[in-house]
Amino acid sequence: MYGAGALGTVLGAALTRSGADVELVSRDQEHVDALNRSGARITGLREWTVPVKACTPQQMSGRYDVILLLTKQMANTAALPRLAEHLAPDGIVCALQNGIPEPELAAALGADRVAGGVVTWNAVRIGAGQARLSPPEISLHFKIGSLPGTDPRRLDPVKALLERFCPAEPVEDLLGLRWSKLLINAALSCPASILGGKCGAVLEDARWRRIALYLLRECIAVGHAAGVKFEPVQGYDYPAELAFSTLREEQQVLAKMPELFARNAPAVPSMLLDLQKKRPCEIGALNGFVCRTGLERGVPTPFNDTAVRLVREIAAGEKTFSPEHAVEFAALLPE
Repeated sequence: MYGAGALGTVLGAALTRSGADVELVSRDQEHVDALNRSGARITGLREWTVPVKACTPQQMSGRYDVILLLTKQMANTAALPRLAEHLAPDGIVCALQNGIPEPELAAALGADRVAGGVVTWNAVRIGAGQARLSPPEISLHFKIGSLPGTDPRRLDPVKALLERFCPAEPVEDLLGLRWSKLLINAALSCPASILGGKCGAVLEDARWRRIALYLLRECIAVGHAAGVKFEPVQGYDYPAELAFSTLREEQQVLAKMPELFARNAPAVPSMLLDLQKKRPCEIGALNGFVCRTGLERGVPTPFNDTAVRLVREIAAGEKTFSPEHAVEFAALLPE
């Protein structure tokens, strides 16, 4: 478990509790010490205290058959030498991260040694050695896949491991799955981080819900230009559900968005937590990725460009969290 933040702590506790031989790796020495001293304390949807093994990256030893990668994506470049050193010859790294990290990992490790997956549940770290797993129960699910041209049987050990906690469904098109999750992060996590609330705050505010829809629309347009076939996620084909061509159809789509994203409403974006704690956030790997790919493909992304700028201004201390930042998008919205 490389990257034992909130998700890694919950997953590491669950897998250890199931009898799997798991080691949690974190750069946070205080967190590692608390895990080794008192176990992983999980609250919320589960109430567990599980004795676990934890270490820092410098303390890793031996070789691992499966490495579940849960760091922030911008930490991957620094982590890659250590992953390569400690991955068994026939081992596999499964990236359970936001964004689309697999191409970078495959370039360094080899495509047949890389898999990826989408986490549909949310957790928040509440202290050293502690994490809260958020409801609902139905959200406990993984979708996993391998890169094109690789043997799908390589996923078997990843699937077997993850299913010790909750269902893990293989998909044929990993990149299509990645782009579908990117839609949610770009359109909900990013604006929620700008206004300073849960994802539900975006859905409840008519102004921000409309902004989210146009963020989504740009992401879908960029993905289609890049040849992406979006995979269903959370039970929905979002490009089909959110398509519109008239203002009347737009209103119909806006009305059903709270239902489509109900599972995400309670989530506190990790981007917001990073901004609040003055840590680097993943905006470049999320909305920033949409902007860069749009530029490469000739697809304008003014909504995502604006969102990226606002997040970076908040990170730099030039702006504060506020729902009133919606005015920054007003001129972009059709009347």
